[in-house]
Amino acid sequence: MDQSAKNLLDIHFATGRTKCLTYLAGLSPASLLHPMGRGTGVSIMDEYGEQYLDFNGGAQLPFGHRDADVANMALVQLQEHTWFGDYGDYQDRLVADYAALLSDRFPQKNGPPLKVMFTPSVYEARMTAAQICICPPSQGGYFLSLLTPEGIPREGGEVQDEVHRARAQRLKIIADELDTGFGRTGSFCLFEQYVTPDVILLGSAGTGGLPCNAVLAPGPLFETESFGQLIQHIAPTPNPIACAVGNAIVPRINESLLAQVRNVAGTLAMDLATVCEQFSDVLHSTPGVGLIRTIKLNAPSRAEDFRRRCRHAGLLIQPNLRLSPPLTVTAQQVRIAVDAVAAACIDMEEVVL
Repeated sequence: MDQSAKNLLDIHFATGRTKCLTYLAGLSPASLLHPMGRGTGVSIMDEYGEQYLDFNGGAQLPFGHRDADVANMALVQLQEHTWFGDYGDYQDRLVADYAALLSDRFPQKNGPPLKVMFTPSVYEARMTAAQICICPPSQGGYFLSLLTPEGIPREGGEVQDEVHRARAQRLKIIADELDTGFGRTGSFCLFEQYVTPDVILLGSAGTGGLPCNAVLAPGPLFETESFGQLIQHIAPTPNPIACAVGNAIVPRINESLLAQVRNVAGTLAMDLATVCEQFSDVLHSTPGVGLIRTIKLNAPSRAEDFRRRCRHAGLLIQPNLRLSPPLTVTAQQVRIAVDAVAAACIDMEEVVL
């Protein structure tokens, strides 16, 4: 790109930045607002033509950007209908298909399959889970998170002791998989490695980032008085387009893919550990599980600076320095991403010197 073309793009993007800062709440002049363009798989290209590995959006995009099956399913549904009306008034087969796909992942040894309620927001999903657990003799629900706030997987014995204490208090166990579900940890849900919960929360990764969270629980929990009171204020809102996308995503998260995730995750963990040893003056650990890893700096106040240096090296990561690539990331792409982390560490060292 010649300088004159770049100057024109600079003017165009400066105008767009001004519009974002003027009309969008929650932004400040310090906001990055990098002009991103079109994505394909694990990669994304900005509007200057620079290409990056996207280890940011994978948390909501199990198969990366512009996956053909996902895009086709969404397009077909857009051409059919996007909404039918009030929940329960109309039969929408594909919504039931998505619910069945999720429920069938957790077969019940005794009794009917788990029922599913869809909500547009994480807040409503958690509130629903808490409310349906208020049913005698249960005293309520206990939200079980299997990762620490730092993204470190908790020890199985610790989790099981916590569950035992909660059950002793007559609390139902709510497995919060809003951030860890749909294969990111090497199993469909992380709790499967530890416990059997009463209620399961799944996020919008199953619908490619389209807002559709799921609450899974035995049918009787959705027939309680507390749920009846809740439903007067929160109507289940299964988005047909999101559910159509979910029907394209969930069947592909099979044991073959999960085995691939575990294998590539091992490469990611090992290579990041090597970087930690080489640049111990910059970072001290990269905790996580599966394809969820968080970079822990010795100087946390420099997180945004480190993130910017990763971007300059061709890698996009989350503001909390978490790496979340799509499930389809390859070992080679992981190595390139880790090289970018190492390059950012070198830059940080040079600044200190």
